[in-house]
Amino acid sequence: MSKLVNLSTLNHTEVVSVDGVFSSSGAEAVVTARNPDKLKQVVNAIAEYQHFHFISDGSWSLHDLLLSIIHHYARADVWITTYSITQFPASILAGMVDEGKIRQLKVLMDYRAKDRYPAVEQLMSNVSELKLTPIHAKVFIIQNETDALLIIGSANWTTNRRIEMGIVDKSRTTADKHIEWITKKMKDADPFE
Repeated sequence: MSKLVNLSTLNHTEVVSVDGVFSSSGAEAVVTARNPDKLKQVVNAIAEYQHFHFISDGSWSLHDLLLSIIHHYARADVWITTYSITQFPASILAGMVDEGKIRQLKVLMDYRAKDRYPAVEQLMSNVSELKLTPIHAKVFIIQNETDALLIIGSANWTTNRRIEMGIVDKSRTTADKHIEWITKKMKDADPFE
């Protein structure tokens, strides 16, 4: 069962849901995405809230989320930092680039991808600006001329049946700050300066 806990109506600073989800009062909501609603609950929260947390039972992945929301951001620029991308999510990203749904795709991926998934590394090199580097951070930004969506969480770009969590923020200012460090790293500049 999925549920949404609206934090803005609560007066205390820490919330614990029945499923053991913790969040500070800085977030507007916590979504626990479990069967049968799965991804739909998170997509609905994106439409309703500026900032929220989610926990997934692993029944959907980041590429499923992107497929569910891309029409709201069509002709978007997308930035991804990840430890790993596997073949199926990479193919979905490539298809969105080919269809023109993604205007620019910029990916920071762990340098070992070249050895672990050479076909994926080749595909991503063909459809994106790809930089291989030592990285474990998982950041996903989708942005067009008017809107931005930032997701920071535990999930890689894989089909994964593990529990994952994420924080969604629709602040363009926050997204731009993450784009800034990602861009620096892609240009071999020091993102910490």
